[in-house]
Amino acid sequence: MELYLSSKKTYQETANALNMNNFSLIANWLRQFKEKGIDGLSRMKGRPPKMSKDKTNDLTKSDKAKIKELESQLLTLEIENAYLKELRKLRKQEEKQRMKLSRPSSLASEENSN
Repeated sequence: MELYLSSKKTYQETANALNMNNFSLIANWLRQFKEKGIDGLSRMKGRPPKMSKDKTNDLTKSDKAKIKELESQLLTLEIENAYLKELRKLRKQEEKQRMKLSRPSSLASEENSN
């Protein structure tokens, strides 16, 4: 855009300077820029989505209540899961401690028997 606007070149010459095959793109971009400003140049490509992105406004009160309930259940389960993981870790540590304590006594008993 700047190159075309700052020079007195034609669309074709500007396209050649930018190694573009389609000079009509520059004309389209310039028209969109004049009509909508910089926002006119940043449109999305492809087919527009069929559903709106903002779905939270479409939710009913019962849907919102159900979501709140499910989020509460999720939090409870996450807390329970963290607790159980910590409990398992502590039990493994206790088991290792018992194994360490039981080994020296078994070795000592073997030495005494020889």
